[in-house]
Amino acid sequence: MILGTFINGYKSYRKSYYIPVAERVEDKYSTYIGNNGVGKSAIFEALDVFFNDREWNINKGATKNDIYISPVFLINKDEFKEKIINDKYYSESQIESNNKIIDKIEEISVFIYNELNLEVQGAMRREHIIRFLKTLDNLSSEAIREKYYILVLGIDINRKPTFRPIENYILSDIFGSNKDYMETFLYELKELLSQYYAYLYIPVEQNVDDILKVEAKQMQILMDKNVLEEIDKALDTRFEINGRNKTILKFLNDHLNTFMINVNKSIQTINVNYSYNSQAFTKKNLTASDIRDKILEAYFKKRTLKYNNRKINELSSGEQRRALIDIAYAFLSNNEQKDKKVILAIDEPEVSLNISNCFSQFERLEELANKYRNQVLITTHWYGFLPVIKEGNLYYLGYDNDKFELKEFSFFNYLTESRIFPDNVEFKSMFDLSTSILSYIRINKDSKWIICEGSSDRIYLESILGKKNYKILPLGGCRLVANLYNLLVSPVNMENKDGKNRVLCLVDTDEIKTNFEGCIPKKSSVQIRRLQILNKNGTNSIELINPFSDGQWYSKTEIEDCLNPKIYYEAISKVIDNEENIHIQSIFDRFEFDEQAETSKIEGDYSILKARDITAYKEKVKIINFLSNRNIKFKVAIKYANLCKEGLNVECKLVEVVEDLFK
Repeated sequence: MILGTFINGYKSYRKSYYIPVAERVEDKYSTYIGNNGVGKSAIFEALDVFFNDREWNINKGATKNDIYISPVFLINKDEFKEKIINDKYYSESQIESNNKIIDKIEEISVFIYNELNLEVQGAMRREHIIRFLKTLDNLSSEAIREKYYILVLGIDINRKPTFRPIENYILSDIFGSNKDYMETFLYELKELLSQYYAYLYIPVEQNVDDILKVEAKQMQILMDKNVLEEIDKALDTRFEINGRNKTILKFLNDHLNTFMINVNKSIQTINVNYSYNSQAFTKKNLTASDIRDKILEAYFKKRTLKYNNRKINELSSGEQRRALIDIAYAFLSNNEQKDKKVILAIDEPEVSLNISNCFSQFERLEELANKYRNQVLITTHWYGFLPVIKEGNLYYLGYDNDKFELKEFSFFNYLTESRIFPDNVEFKSMFDLSTSILSYIRINKDSKWIICEGSSDRIYLESILGKKNYKILPLGGCRLVANLYNLLVSPVNMENKDGKNRVLCLVDTDEIKTNFEGCIPKKSSVQIRRLQILNKNGTNSIELINPFSDGQWYSKTEIEDCLNPKIYYEAISKVIDNEENIHIQSIFDRFEFDEQAETSKIEGDYSILKARDITAYKEKVKIINFLSNRNIKFKVAIKYANLCKEGLNVECKLVEVVEDLFK
């Protein structure tokens, strides 16, 4: 995978920048947003220059000798070795050479992991290096470094391979200042990586019909096949013909040679000086390359992709864009072993699409990344999909007082961090999101949406509701849930003909009562509810309360209070053990699980924690404070979800309450 890329002198990148693509091993999905002209597409184009020899588009202010593009690779060691020392792809001598390259890659990787941060000091520790070292710090675990190589490899303006911007360090530390040795190795390494990776870039302005032709280079990357090689293979495959093993090519040549011999015999009955012979110094027989072009023209170029018997170029531009993603999805979701690791980069997948189709477009791209583990990079001006994505990174590009800035956010909790978003991003994302949900539920009548406050809420809801056609979106707090409710409720109310609920906006009951005056109470298929635990006649129940009604029971309730009590106890117990906080562990050991607990509350009466001695009650607040830490909350949620997957009894009262609302 690509971790990021250094760029200097390409399009808007006049000086050296490090542009991150991923922050962790797991990050397969990366999105770049920002105004036109900030350099989003230039990132993808720069990678295309490196991988596919796209023409350089040099920044006018750049110094020629300083221009380079250097992607940073994170390479799974086992998968890489499996390919490049495989006799299916390489000869014995090539494998021997590749093993030597692997040894040197290991040296470079160890140097970058362990030494680079110490070596780069003083004036050389520039902004682009500092940003790269930040990403490197995310890969500090020994397990990652044992499993993955890290490499910086680029090209300069003359397409000469380079280790820039860290070349001088590698030259002295790894190659003993032997420049010729390093340059020879660079060419070998570049060639090897080109055989391991395939980069497919789809610009917004490129004709979709040109991309989807079978013989097109981009299509062959998707198919993991080379059409010309397939033709050669067909021509060179041996068959039993007339009792002998021959290739089609050999059969054609033999048959045609026999034919020409007979022709010459016939004409020589008139005069022996007549003959059909090839010219001197020219080849006598057909080769595969002689008939490739004819096969391409006669067979492949006549076969154009169609949809409902209509050629792709006869479809609307939106339908063409959708077809492009469909075809990419069909090939890249195929679990068969591929010859190359495909990196897919798409400019503005939403272009020309009807808004009702935008969700499915982006969901498929996310699946290619997070389900099928292809690396997918996109740029977009359509922000409605942002909360839908579960894993990956969002990068905002812009200028602040003419200075280029890049801000990164994790998709899992990007709206939780929305306080540091540019104002236009939060507003546009909420507006695009609401219009997208509205369009989606108009078409998908059976869809059910739950809009919740945070990332851990989503984990719990997904783990207890399972695969029941729920779309669960976290929005980073009660305020944003209420805002989205207001954007949804009126339009949906106008179209609510069957009276079924489509959207549940779910919020906690906070200690300080939330003011919902800004929201509009309506009988609608969009409902807003707060979680509430009620005690009736000594029995605890979970209810979803309309926040607009006055005079209700009101006590602090979070989703953590509404789970399966036994599983939640197991989850917090395991997290406390894993955190190795001796003080908290000693306090927790003074409690046991209360078998009578009906809910998963920790605080107050009816808690799942039953004190073993009277003095333990005074210490319980420390456990509560520990579990309130944001990182700990997230870890407990993950552990709870994993325990559910392990097949423990996952009965949970909240499931019934939620399902009742959607009936």
